[in-house]
Amino acid sequence: MDTKSKGDARDIFDLIDCGKEDELANCVNKNPAVLDSENMNRFTVAQYAILRKKWKPILKWLPKIEYRLKETVLIAVFGSEVKVVASLLRDRRYDANSELPVLFPDYLTPIIVAAQMGNYKMIKLLVEMGYRVPVPHRAGCICNECEMEKNHKDDVSITLLRLESYKALCNPAYLLQDIFPDPIIESFMLCREMDKCIDCEPYYKAIIL
Repeated sequence: MDTKSKGDARDIFDLIDCGKEDELANCVNKNPAVLDSENMNRFTVAQYAILRKKWKPILKWLPKIEYRLKETVLIAVFGSEVKVVASLLRDRRYDANSELPVLFPDYLTPIIVAAQMGNYKMIKLLVEMGYRVPVPHRAGCICNECEMEKNHKDDVSITLLRLESYKALCNPAYLLQDIFPDPIIESFMLCREMDKCIDCEPYYKAIIL
């Protein structure tokens, strides 16, 4: 990035801070690539605008963002920005992007975060898009899927995903979506599975409970 580009990037972050929406929109319209510029904290322009809730001037460009897409989506989910997430994922799948997040662990997904937060509207949007919280396999499972996973991921990542998934699955805002025939029965089944998980991994009992 040349000196002028660095100056332009600093200027656009200033526009966000000052709430100059018209100037921000004009700047992005002239050069959409500026949305990928980063500040000293490693936030892109798009991410920073979402964090500061100044995203309206760049809304039409969000479906075209590719660079650090996963983090941008997660930031929007954490900020409860349903409209932003809908725009970012309008014509594509979150899991189709292979780029690893810089700011978040790679086992976190938008639906897991939304479910843990109990954000009903965000969960509803993501469920309608076809996203689901994965139902974890028990520790020690030797099915083909788990054996393949062990070959590509370390034990800590697998366990953390299992724990994060249980926390998401147990949230009433997720259980009450049109996913389960009977949320009450599902909640009892989840409790039973978590009890078995504690038996297999007693050192995680405090986290699970």
